[in-house]
Amino acid sequence: MPADRQPSADSTGRGAPPGRPDGARRTRRAAFLLLVLVAAAVAAALAFRTEIATAAARVVLARMGAPAPALTVERLGLHEAVASGFRLGQEGRLSADRIAVRYAPRDVLAGRVEEVTVENLRVALDATASGVSFGDLDPFLRGLESKGGAGPMPRIVVRGAAVDVRSPVGDVRIATKGTLAPDPQGRLSANLDVDVQAPFGTAAGTLGAMIDEAGVSAHLAIARGNLDLRGAELGGLQGTVDLRRRDSKVTFVADLRGSRLAFDGTEVGAAAVRADYAGEAVTLDGSLGDAARGVSLRVYARAADLPAVPAVDLALEARPGAEAAAL
Repeated sequence: MPADRQPSADSTGRGAPPGRPDGARRTRRAAFLLLVLVAAAVAAALAFRTEIATAAARVVLARMGAPAPALTVERLGLHEAVASGFRLGQEGRLSADRIAVRYAPRDVLAGRVEEVTVENLRVALDATASGVSFGDLDPFLRGLESKGGAGPMPRIVVRGAAVDVRSPVGDVRIATKGTLAPDPQGRLSANLDVDVQAPFGTAAGTLGAMIDEAGVSAHLAIARGNLDLRGAELGGLQGTVDLRRRDSKVTFVADLRGSRLAFDGTEVGAAAVRADYAGEAVTLDGSLGDAARGVSLRVYARAADLPAVPAVDLALEARPGAEAAAL
């Protein structure tokens, strides 16, 4: 063998044992094993990220003061997160079957989301003379209110909701669906379909509302409904109700019309009423009539100096003839 082709020798003069990697090979193998471990860790994180997110969401809600928070994160992606089985409170006053949150990755850390979709939302509250209560959720909600909210309001899509209200006049259920969305001026607009079931009647229609720092304005258009008030029944109910609250001042206007008015089962004709309330006075202007009989009756009442003992003006008009046909 030529002298310039001698086998390599280690520091002891012996050749490297076959099968033992040199330094470069050991480095490559270590790097490969490290990549395998990182890949396994990433795979595990992806596999268990919904469980991690579920636990984290429950911890965050609990630290915010939410009583008995429950939910399960089903999907967590770069642009959407989906949770099911949402519930707050031992009494379950607030719950939803499914909540989907859509967001842009760059906005998540800033606490901004684009849209929230809620399916089968359920809310239970008590309405009494002293105010509205959500049971064991009251301290949590007061805490949120004192903190001034949680950032910009996203667009909210409600795909089915039921609001159960316990009130002095009985239990009321409001079924609704629609959207709530902010506008560039920072106001929140709501467009909802509503269906109300109450001991004193039913109503179905649409509700539009605008909420801002100064107050709220709402317009309810009733497409169909009926009233049953201690023997007085009004069927074929239609009309509008407008409510406005600005700087603690409340105004209220209702224009309602019914095609069938009956007392203790005896039908007396059609009826219409307009009610106005502006701070310290309420005005009622109603009429009823029977076109077939050519008779109409108008009732006008005004109560002032509210909420003290009111002064009431009352006027009655009864006219035969064509005015009944106009009802």
